[in-house]
Amino acid sequence: MKLTEHINNIKTNENYRYTYVIAEIGVNHNGSIDEALRLIDASHDAGVDAVKFQKRNLESLYTKKILDDPNSAEWAFEYLIPILEETELSSEDYEVIKKRCDELELELIITPFDLESAQFCFNLGVNAFKIGSADMINYELIEKCFGYKLPLIISTGMWTEQEISQSVAKYKTFGDNDFFMLLANSTYPTPYESINLEFLNRLKEIHHLCGYSGHE
Repeated sequence: MKLTEHINNIKTNENYRYTYVIAEIGVNHNGSIDEALRLIDASHDAGVDAVKFQKRNLESLYTKKILDDPNSAEWAFEYLIPILEETELSSEDYEVIKKRCDELELELIITPFDLESAQFCFNLGVNAFKIGSADMINYELIEKCFGYKLPLIISTGMWTEQEISQSVAKYKTFGDNDFFMLLANSTYPTPYESINLEFLNRLKEIHHLCGYSGHE
């Protein structure tokens, strides 16, 4: 099912119960286009509606000093930067990914981590943008994505109910395109006793389009 069709059905039928399922591929392809395609095919075989990837412009996110010498910053960068560099797919790879998704009638959703990546995703032809929990209050990035008039899917891990409500109010000043708020827990993996699925009822009261992003 198309995400736009799914949204329209939610708006027009209070008894609508179809669940739109997204397979998180993220960076699990380890920088290999062949592995990325294999994961897309496996997701299709599992019957999902969409697959999701991540896109970063490292030069936009980190200083040249850190990229040249990750050891010059806090210890986490020593491990993080080489992984991100190794797993970042090329523009040509994403063209191949988009073509495979179109062939399989899977929707393509990408998480952009910066403004340049958001523009790239739009030019590529994504069906929606996904915003990670850490960027729930990155209003510059989210407003940029709103400007493309595509649906947004925004995770809420680590944020309080008040912060989620304030963010939803802020998003509504950016335009009238549709966005989802996802219950998420930013612990990886999430202990079952910490998932708190009952909060979905409250999240739906905060914003009528909501869902769940599982890290358990």
